[in-house]
Amino acid sequence: MSQLLDIETTLIRDGRLASAACLVVAVSGGPDSLALLHRLTALATPYGWRLHVAHLDHGLRGEQSAAEAAFVAEIAADWGLTATIELRDVDQVAKQYHVGLPAAARATRYRFLAEVALQQQADAVVLGHQSDDQAETVLLHVLRGTGPSGLSAMRPRTEWVGWRVTAGMPHQAVGPALIRPMLNITRDEIEAYCDEQQLEPRRDPTNNSLEYTRGRIRHQLLPLLGEYNAKVVSALARTARLAAIETDYMQSELDRQWQHLIEFEPGAITFHREQWNHMHPALQRHAIRRAVYLLRPERDELTSSQLDHALSAMNSLQLFCQMPHNLVLHRKPHGWTMTVATTMQPTNDEPQLSIDEWPLNQQGMTPLPDERWRVIMELMPSRPEYNLSRWQGLLDANAIQGRLMLRQRRPGDRMRPAGGIGSRRIQDIMVDMRLPRELRAQWPLFVDDVGILWIPGLLMAEHAHPTPETTNFLLITLEDTHADAS
Repeated sequence: MSQLLDIETTLIRDGRLASAACLVVAVSGGPDSLALLHRLTALATPYGWRLHVAHLDHGLRGEQSAAEAAFVAEIAADWGLTATIELRDVDQVAKQYHVGLPAAARATRYRFLAEVALQQQADAVVLGHQSDDQAETVLLHVLRGTGPSGLSAMRPRTEWVGWRVTAGMPHQAVGPALIRPMLNITRDEIEAYCDEQQLEPRRDPTNNSLEYTRGRIRHQLLPLLGEYNAKVVSALARTARLAAIETDYMQSELDRQWQHLIEFEPGAITFHREQWNHMHPALQRHAIRRAVYLLRPERDELTSSQLDHALSAMNSLQLFCQMPHNLVLHRKPHGWTMTVATTMQPTNDEPQLSIDEWPLNQQGMTPLPDERWRVIMELMPSRPEYNLSRWQGLLDANAIQGRLMLRQRRPGDRMRPAGGIGSRRIQDIMVDMRLPRELRAQWPLFVDDVGILWIPGLLMAEHAHPTPETTNFLLITLEDTHADAS
């Protein structure tokens, strides 16, 4: 008999599930979730579980996905289980939030599962992720650039506090855990179980697509790695387990120091310099990750290079550091404050552009009309090694279209901030960032022939922000000739 039977040991190892009353089971109709539901149905009577099936039709494959929904509903009825079957427009979600279909589908799916579980007063949501899924997730994180927390990938158990933001319910205090009892079971073993039990799952053809990164990892990268290590899936799963153990230890150590390290207020976290300087760099990285999660819980974790950038700023004399996800770091007399950009306060002497637009020399220096401020532009083959000030912007030179110039804000101006989701009106950005009303009309904007690239001192546009693949950089400095740039 297949090793899948071992899910009982995994489920009951945590005593909280032994006494659970209701479990919501996420069922797509594929081999993994169908095998999971079949095994849970056999275990439900001895453990007293009430099972409720949850199936979401993402609305992306028309009649085919509708047929899968009907199949799951029929299976639930045949096996004497209640079910919630829903259709949601994932494509519309992707367009609304300007994200890819995989991200939109994931967010919609977890929101659906949370809603069903809360309605059913379930103790947990059980998912069919298996070891091949885990291996793919580890590799996906590696390719994006990650540390031990990213390598830990999916956990066998995730408490509500760890996924309520993903579910779109950050203020819901109490909710179910996520349980993944098959992370030690391979895809081949699940297929064998389906054959043994004469189960006939439905198969999503998009799982064979190479359009998205995960599909290419599954069908191209993992088989290639298998030529070097035939047990690469189990090796990556083992990496995830070990990384999770180390991450949990680091989190417990950070818990011990957290209340002495930071001061928290809405929209801002301040790190005390004396305590910060005594922390190991590895723990500092976890502290930054936690602060980012507390301030922007809806966003993905920072990559290793983004963490390095923040650490470099905090361990230097740099006064200001723009981070992803609309976050900024400010150097204070006794530490560093990380804030959502909406809380940033301008200084007294600010740049102003007295005419509608002002042409710039594409290299070198251009004085502004008031002759107090000037713009200096420099093309660079690599990212500068020194830290940038608030009045310096580093752009991907290849993203610039046409000529650069300065101009004032105009009605209808919009920009997608770096790290943000969707475009926003410049007027709204300035209001949210508490730029004084009297400064907004003449605040200089760096633009090209297509649109806005940088709002000095505030935000960079997403499309102009350098990426790890950037090879040509443009450094723009807005310099106050009456004082040192701040």
